[in-house]
Amino acid sequence: MSGQDGDRCSACDAVLSRYNTTLLCGACSRDRKLPAADQLWLTVQARRAISEWDVGAVVALYLRHTGLTQGRIAKAVGIDQSEVSRLVNGRKQIRDLVQAQHWLNTLGVPATLLPATPTTEQTTDLASDLTELLETSGAEDSIGRLEQAAERMGTYPGLAPSSLWSATNEDLRLARNLLAGQLSLREHEAVLRAVAILAGTSAHLLMDMADWPDADRHLALCLRAGEQLDDPDLYAWCLGMAAVDAGVRRDWTTAAEHLDNAEALPLRPGRRAAWLAAQHARAYAGLGKPSAALRSLDHAWKQLGCADEPTSTDFFDQARLAGMAGAVQLMLNRPDDARNTITEAIEQRRSDDVKGIALLMLDNAECYIQQSAPDAAAHQVRAAEQLARKQLVAPIRTRMRRLRRQMEPWADTVAVKQLDVELHNVLTGSGRYEYAMDGPWQS
Repeated sequence: MSGQDGDRCSACDAVLSRYNTTLLCGACSRDRKLPAADQLWLTVQARRAISEWDVGAVVALYLRHTGLTQGRIAKAVGIDQSEVSRLVNGRKQIRDLVQAQHWLNTLGVPATLLPATPTTEQTTDLASDLTELLETSGAEDSIGRLEQAAERMGTYPGLAPSSLWSATNEDLRLARNLLAGQLSLREHEAVLRAVAILAGTSAHLLMDMADWPDADRHLALCLRAGEQLDDPDLYAWCLGMAAVDAGVRRDWTTAAEHLDNAEALPLRPGRRAAWLAAQHARAYAGLGKPSAALRSLDHAWKQLGCADEPTSTDFFDQARLAGMAGAVQLMLNRPDDARNTITEAIEQRRSDDVKGIALLMLDNAECYIQQSAPDAAAHQVRAAEQLARKQLVAPIRTRMRRLRRQMEPWADTVAVKQLDVELHNVLTGSGRYEYAMDGPWQS
């Protein structure tokens, strides 16, 4: 938190006064020049927004990254703060190329990232990297770029799965081509590591798109690649990804088997061990073993307490653990405790984690169902649908279907009838959303 001894200005690195609650010193606050955000421009989200000339999205990402106020941006650009607010909230669009370039230049976007002409057909930087990658003749350069792609994809960015699938599939094609050639031992291990991460990520993209057979094949590839490497932590990640898949299908026996194998490996204490323990708690709850579930939750909290800084495949944090703890409490039929825990988890999650927040809201809806409060449950389902309407992935749609079935005893109430109307387009595939369900919830 700013304002404490040792905090420094994000622009000039000067020591901040203990009474300063901002990220900037007084001199920089008066300066129109904005602080650099070099790390932001490396992210898939930022480059995608830049490639589409989506100035509003770029500004929103910059604000979250730097912690600056809208007024500070307005001062730098030379406009009123209300215009920045309208832009960030989607009520204003900048269609003029000259104006868009002015905004992006002011934010410090590197000129090399600016597209020659505005277009919505361009893909993420990952896809363009891979296009260049396939044209290179040197295996070392290709492997280096493939490793970078795997590290970025390992975090599963907050984008719709269809927008990531083609680039990820191209990554795997590249890995296949490299493995067919002559590689040194180090190069072979680097490609296998990338394959494990990319195949695991691909499997989850495919699950989100309800392509279960292909998801199974990619998970099998992820596990094979991970098993061949002398890297227990990475293989544990592969097993954890397989456990997530089993949990989505509510196959708690298979999930527990994967997690038993993962936790038997010599793992370092920290985020990955916490993630696996939290998943194990949910599997135990699903298997009707409350004592084991609560022990695993305690172990997860202890592991997270000694965690290092997050990395591309180790980004499990307190907010995610709180959400999983709430899910375990819900599965153990403790709705009061679960609702309090889940509400705290929602408050802690990043606002751009639409999928995660929506699933937590649906957990809250189930808490209300257990408490025989259908009006509150219907409100939570509607709120989750409205939040995630651009990313109504298969797990969200399946969960909404299940919740609606649980609400059947109150089918004649006003709240549930209104919910039926609002969910009709989602669950019957009217074309309003990217994905369609496979039938009505009454089936």
